[in-house]
Parts: sequence; structure tokens; C-alpha cells
Amino acid sequence: RSIARDGDARVIKFRSGLRTVTRSNISRSPPRLPGGFFTDDIVFARDSFLKRWKWGERGKVLGSKTPGTLWVRFSCGKHDTHDVPPAALSCKRPRSPTPDISDSDMPSPRVLEQDLRKKTGLLVRHFSPDHHFQYTSDRVKYMRRIRGGEGFMPPLGYTKLALNVQHYPDDGWLDKKNGWHLAYHGTRCRPCIIKSIVLEGFRVNGGKTQAANGTLFGAGIYCTPTPEKAEQYARNQPLVDRAGDSYLVLFVCRVRPGSYENKTTRHWLVSNPSDIRPYGILLKEKGLELYKKIENLKALESLVPDHFED
Repeated sequence: RSIARDGDARVIKFRSGLRTVTRSNISRSPPRLPGGFFTDDIVFARDSFLKRWKWGERGKVLGSKTPGTLWVRFSCGKHDTHDVPPAALSCKRPRSPTPDISDSDMPSPRVLEQDLRKKTGLLVRHFSPDHHFQYTSDRVKYMRRIRGGEGFMPPLGYTKLALNVQHYPDDGWLDKKNGWHLAYHGTRCRPCIIKSIVLEGFRVNGGKTQAANGTLFGAGIYCTPTPEKAEQYARNQPLVDRAGDSYLVLFVCRVRPGSYENKTTRHWLVSNPSDIRPYGILLKEKGLELYKKIENLKALESLVPDHFED
């Protein structure tokens, strides 16, 4: 609310107090915040992060304190406010809780790498085994959900096969605090596609005249800060390992800040292939989350006393 005027400046009463603001920085309509949200939107947490917020917890968007996060007040009151990446929020309450995935549910990274190399023709020198990583529930719980100032959702249940990235310039693009933004790119596990991306990087429309998955927002390279969205483009042709199990294949990438268009909360469009660099291949057993949810339900049923059963 405007309190006083002083030339081109206005004294505005905000929730946090009085501030002097130039007229050019004032709008009568609420600005669009990161992820397409607006001030006072009611949101729900899509996962849990330490003791800051819990899965399904209701919150209210108060604004944005950083370029890549939202300032959200959760259900415990005015002191329960946190910087939250837009990818971790939804306007609808999540239907089911995040499954608990442990090391015993995950495949061996070494064996997965061997199967992927056999499938695609990639060589040992294309990988960096010291940086392979498994995204279990315990590891994801403590993971900071921001890279380079932009938020993202951790890929729970995935195994990362780290790529050898020494051919890229050492310009700090992988730095957690000041590096490029993190995103995912889902793809079919066709040997020519995987090998081409690893050896040559991404190409607009996959190097073809027409993109395999369409161009909803125009030509370019599509990526997302949400692994669930990237999975939609990986389901048609998964990797089948030596045991006959199917794995979804995503690339985890870094995208140069300011180089892409944020079309929606789940769609980033990169025009220049040099502005997106893959640094790992993510693999997750198809149907893992559904299996874990069923397993959790069976565990709950076992706790029900016999006299409550039909």
C-alpha cells in the first residue's frame, strides 16, 4: 500500500515494513515468481527435507528471496518459513508418500556400467567410476536442492553413472554454489542416441529435421528440474540388463544460467547446444517406486490385529 510520494519514488508499506521504491519497480498486478507461482498461492510439499518441511505439508507462498527459490511459510506458523525450489512444490496435494528406498534396493553401479557399455558401445574411459552415486532415501534427505542458485528435485531411486567430463572447459560449471543449473533429460535407450549424447553432446531435435517428441514450445533441447517429468520420455525404450530387468535412462545435466527459457515449472528450453552439458547417466529400475509402495502397504497390513480382519 502506497503511503507517500517523493518525486519518482514511493514509500510502500509491505508486510516486512516501510520501503522506498522507484515507480518503475512497482506494478499493480502480482509478478510471476520462479516456477510460475504467485504470491499467496497455496502449495504442498512434494518431498521431505530434514526438519524443514514434510511430504504433503501445506504452505503459502510469501514471495521470492533468491532467483531460483520461493519463500514459503509452512503449517507451523511465521517461524516455519524456508527457501524452497519450485520443483519441490505442487498446487495439489500429493497422492501418495515418497517410498523409502535403501541401498539394498539399488543395483551395483559397476554392473550397471558394464551392461550399459555392452548395450551402447561406450568404453571404460567414457566414465568416471569414482563419482558414481546412488540416490537412496537417506542420501536424498540431506541433499541441498539448489545448484547455481536454481532449485531442482533429487532423483530418488536412481543410480548415477558419472561421465568423464574432462573434454569440457574448466569454467566452474559443476560448482554447487556458483555453477550452472541442474536439469534432467529423458531419452530412449537406443545405442546411437546414448552414445551420441555422451561423445558429442546434445543437438537440437536430436540432429534430425523433426524431434521425436515434438516441439511444443519451439525448436531446442528440452530439459526439466524434475526427474518425474523427464521419465515420461524414457519409458518407451528402457535399458534391459543381463538379468532381464528394465531401467529408465535419464541424463543429468548442467545448463548455463540465463541461456534457457523457463516455459513452465517443468519445461526448460535450451536453444544453443553448447549451453547444456551432460555429466552423468541416471538409471532406475522400472516400477521400483510402485513395488516399494506395495511392500510398504503389506508391512502395514501385517501390523493389523487379527480381530480387525474380515
